[in-house]
Amino acid sequence: MESVTVQPEPGSVPLDRPADEAYARARGIFNMKIVEAGAAAGFSERSGAASKLERKPHIKARIQWWRTQDADRLKAKRDDLEAFWWTALHTDPAVFFEVREEPLLTKKGERVIGEDGKPMMRKVQRLKNLDDLPFQARRMVEGVTYTETGRMNLKTVSKAEANKELRKMLGGDKQPETLGASFIELIMESYRIAEEREQQAKASS
Repeated sequence: MESVTVQPEPGSVPLDRPADEAYARARGIFNMKIVEAGAAAGFSERSGAASKLERKPHIKARIQWWRTQDADRLKAKRDDLEAFWWTALHTDPAVFFEVREEPLLTKKGERVIGEDGKPMMRKVQRLKNLDDLPFQARRMVEGVTYTETGRMNLKTVSKAEANKELRKMLGGDKQPETLGASFIELIMESYRIAEEREQQAKASS
């Protein structure tokens, strides 16, 4: 009796390159725009890599396959939401700032000149431009305001809110006697997943 080879459903096989798979998931599961999905997968907007992927038949098939996986889409969205709150909880505020050298000014706004005849400089800490922030850091920005002098202020996702939402997702609002060892194991598993995602992000940056 001849063996019959069953061909996999188009798009059902994970893509070889992790970045390509991340792009397909972003497009198929989260309905991101091409540029947004490219950024989520780690591609530079200037490279045009996302647009090139969008034209490849096997990428299109993978995107379409993800769009039909209702149960997997729901789980992936929950995982993404949990990862978002973990990122909010662990994001170092220093990622939003940089140290620059600026001229030292008098109260009248005039440059202070040193004994060598050159303008004196000082080091100041300023917010980075949004374009200079990594994708995950930009996701933490809820809004932007400006002072009267034109300086930018960022409103970021609250760590207290992140802690609250994670407690809900992990069952932390239940009574202690209903949690048991499974809750501790779930917490540790979530930390492990978050650490793996951070390591993968660092490796791909």
